[in-house]
Amino acid sequence: MQFEVSDFDLIIQAYRELNPELSMKDAYLFFDEIQINTGWEQFVRRVYDQVTKHIFITGSNSKMLSSEIATSLRGRTLQYEILPLTFAEFCRFRNLEINVYNTSVRAKLITAFFRLLTI
Repeated sequence: MQFEVSDFDLIIQAYRELNPELSMKDAYLFFDEIQINTGWEQFVRRVYDQVTKHIFITGSNSKMLSSEIATSLRGRTLQYEILPLTFAEFCRFRNLEINVYNTSVRAKLITAFFRLLTI
């Protein structure tokens, strides 16, 4: 079943039905890969203008470049590029010592490396 433009409003309707006591202006909406759907721009602009300003659009940029998304939304965007962690950063987050000369530490580093690859 293909997601159609008319289905976008079902998202807002479902939120209102599930949370009738909450104000939509305080809602945070997250859309991942919404740009693969035709007509998404008009929906997002309308929600931004009439419902809530808290809209987050994420994606892999496979369909549109971030500059094209900003153009589609008429400049109502803030852009963040999120890069994957380096192995050193990953080790720092996991509080792992980086000492390849210590065999027990090296074993932990190898395990951590494979864990990073599978995340």
